Amino acid sequence: MTSGFLLVNWRQAGRRCNPLAGPNMVTSLDVHVRICNQEIFRFDLEVKELIQDINDCSGSLSALTELNTKVKEKFQQLWLSRQELEQSAKEQDKELEKHILLQEVENHKKQMLSNQT
Repeated sequence: MTSGFLLVNWRQAGRRCNPLAGPNMVTSLDVHVRICNQEIFRFDLEVKELIQDINDCSGSLSALTELNTKVKEKFQQLWLSRQELEQSAKEQDKELEKHILLQEVENHKKQMLSNQT
């Protein structure tokens, strides 16, 4: 998969770099994209933890309802972060960067769908 190869090469020294701007230049958009990805990853993990808590819940209906409410809130935050990443992708001037980010967004959408099943 070409986009995966480009994405791996786009990351250097643990931070996101613009492959077309040079190896040591980090733009504000790169930082924003990195933050979006970190939020998506964090919210995804939180959703998975809450789903596991629901599966393990042997408490009252109110406890189960509270967990369910928390899952919905985290899904909303996850969705908003993904939307923000998608908007950043659409604002890219360079087609390569746009393509890479839109592929990331698509991967996050698939991940979200897998959490719902």
